[in-house]
Amino acid sequence: MKKLAVIFSLLFLLQLGAEGQQNFFNVPSSDITQKGASFFQQQVNFYKGGVQFNATYNHGLGKGFEVGVNYLGLTMAATDHKLHMPFNDHELPYNPFLALNAQKRFSLSEHLTVAAGGQYGVTTTTVLRKGGYAYANMVLNEEAVGFKAVAGLYGATNSFFGAGSRLGGDVPIGIQAGMEQALVKDKVVLQADYISGRHNISEVVLGGACYLNSKWILSAGYQLPGRLSKSVHALVLELTYNPKTPGAHKRTG
Repeated sequence: MKKLAVIFSLLFLLQLGAEGQQNFFNVPSSDITQKGASFFQQQVNFYKGGVQFNATYNHGLGKGFEVGVNYLGLTMAATDHKLHMPFNDHELPYNPFLALNAQKRFSLSEHLTVAAGGQYGVTTTTVLRKGGYAYANMVLNEEAVGFKAVAGLYGATNSFFGAGSRLGGDVPIGIQAGMEQALVKDKVVLQADYISGRHNISEVVLGGACYLNSKWILSAGYQLPGRLSKSVHALVLELTYNPKTPGAHKRTG
């Protein structure tokens, strides 16, 4: 199974040269890939002692619906001055995960929408572990001023996010939020997102995105662990392939 994990990881990294769902950084932005179009994103997190890769592909089916696949948590760690690729099937959260994803959006008004989606899959390790993440977001989009905000609820298995409260006490549901503000139209965007809890994915990421051209977007941010969470400080980089569709909302992150 370790060989299988390496094959999957190479396939996704190779897509980078040719190319939560679309994210601000970690929180789904709840944008939907246009019908017949494809969306690719490669995220790389640099933290003390290692690097982690997360890749996403989505395909638009129309009528506010998209499906795709994620390969998450592929890690390269440095110990004894050597790089190695640990595959974790014994300690929460497990990784790497190969997951299917889906998302559906519903329009409430010109500027307000609701989206629901999730990811579910298995680890590509010797012992297969199952897990997933589901959410529902309310989205405010004011394109005239280049502002967008997302707020919603999420639930996730311990195998996917790690052990620890999602909001406080034994509450199984957490909150998530994200925002972006255009500084230069179609060029530079400020971004931030937040996931509540005390687990391994509870964090704030602050940063921004730059449109390299009509298809490619480069994002960078700094990841700050939430209070009492098991997350770590990290530099987050993303390269996104997202071709513009006439009349479609442009996505970042």
